[in-house]
Amino acid sequence: MLSAAIAAALSSSATAQQLGTSNVSLLLKNGDVLGTGETVTGILSPSIAPSGKWSTLCVLDGTARRGLVIDGNLALAVGDTTPDGATVQQLYSTRISPDGVVALLYSVENPANPSDPLDRLRIGPTDVLLEGDAFNYSPLGISGDIDGFYGFDYDAPHVAVGMFVRPAGGGIFRAFVSGILSGTTFIPNGGIVGGTVLPDSQSGIPYYSPTSDCQVRPMGGACHTFNLFDNGTFLYGLRSLGNLIAEHGQPGPSPNSVWNFDDRPRIRTNGSGKNLYSGRITLSNGQDRGSVYVDGVPVAIEGGGLPGVLGGTVGQFQTASIALDENGTPFFSVPLTTSGSEVLMAGLEIVLRAGSAAFATRVNGLQVTSLFTSLQDQTFDITPDGRTVIAKVQLETGATAIVLAERDLADPTTCTTEPNSTGLPGAIAAEGSRFLSLNDLRVVATQLPPSSFGYLGISRSSTFLAMPGGSSGNLCIGPTVGRYVNQVQSSGASGKITTNVNLLAIPQPNGFVASLPGDTWYCQLWHRDSVMGSATSNFTDSLSVTIQ
Repeated sequence: MLSAAIAAALSSSATAQQLGTSNVSLLLKNGDVLGTGETVTGILSPSIAPSGKWSTLCVLDGTARRGLVIDGNLALAVGDTTPDGATVQQLYSTRISPDGVVALLYSVENPANPSDPLDRLRIGPTDVLLEGDAFNYSPLGISGDIDGFYGFDYDAPHVAVGMFVRPAGGGIFRAFVSGILSGTTFIPNGGIVGGTVLPDSQSGIPYYSPTSDCQVRPMGGACHTFNLFDNGTFLYGLRSLGNLIAEHGQPGPSPNSVWNFDDRPRIRTNGSGKNLYSGRITLSNGQDRGSVYVDGVPVAIEGGGLPGVLGGTVGQFQTASIALDENGTPFFSVPLTTSGSEVLMAGLEIVLRAGSAAFATRVNGLQVTSLFTSLQDQTFDITPDGRTVIAKVQLETGATAIVLAERDLADPTTCTTEPNSTGLPGAIAAEGSRFLSLNDLRVVATQLPPSSFGYLGISRSSTFLAMPGGSSGNLCIGPTVGRYVNQVQSSGASGKITTNVNLLAIPQPNGFVASLPGDTWYCQLWHRDSVMGSATSNFTDSLSVTIQ
């Protein structure tokens, strides 16, 4: 019954696949030496933009010293001096907005009180909110000086931030505030202040404060996890776009269920207002389970089946790492009851697998052994279209690593193909990466006649030309076509040819050209064939890849 409900929730967003369709690249791992000489000895949660630009916080040289790493390069570290002469004391979290701007929550030394560092929120190269600055927002009745931050999110020009504000007369405001960034000025336009019993509260317990977990939408509005403080105990709830989604101790989405948020839940939203959230829930049978829901419909429940994973049963977890793309596809990572196995899912599709050698995803030949589903921290991020996932994983060497998983690397075309002498049409697929910075694209042709010679063609456009030059197949790319004549290969006994596509030197009729982000390339393989003893040729199907 539960698995049927889950499958129904997911069926509109993905097709069930046992192994998924990701192409996985290794970006960074413990033991790597950065260009500035520091050795990476720990990695925190990563973030990624559609361009492929990424950031993470790392532990450096086996000490407590943290550094901000952008695209594999150290950009800022504890002990560095800021433009205004302050010394960086700690780095807390980083985000990249879809336009590639890196934001950072960090602190600097406080000369007046060395044990109490001063928090700052930096967006791009500029500190836009600083502890000690005046902050006034009359709709919430807030007026005073910023006294620190809980957490933040940024999606240009929108900002969401949890903050402490200390009024001149004493006391403290704990508030969740959303707004826009105009130049380097934060202009608030909404929020909640602690101590308020919200009109839609089910418990009647006052809102106490935000937590560090929040998300802002591309068009504004935000969701976040918040604290309730009841008789000395911190409990939790979830809000999205000004509305209560769930609250500890209150009815859950299924009959006689109750939210059990004594541990921090998590929520994400998208541009259409759909909400994905995870936390503990007590079911009608009294069993307390980890759960992931989309707008009240279960996606994954501890102890339940997981469509898309053959024989998969969800193991025990507190709060899953989650993300929601603009198409409404839910992403979540959960453990399985199979010893040591974990999956990161996109709807019904497996993006990453951790566990045994037979089950796990491999990256650079190394087995992924953990997706860190036991951590309370968010461990992965996605691009808004959901085609790219960046994740923190553990490798078989024991090293923590950042990997890039690319879903739907290439797009199919609608060109008609003809069977070759095997009785099947030649097939083509892309492997590796579409990101120019990685330059690791491969095109693989299969279902070819054994031991037939062929080469890849590549063009900026598609076409249709039936049986050109007496071929038995159809040309789907062109009219201007570059040919990988330096990689003419035999398909061998397996009927397979792999072509390495150097994005910095793509053959065209007038010479080699370097691809740029945004370029779309159409690929098709030509190969020799023999039909009833007569020599001929044929073509595979075709695909297109848009470079990022």
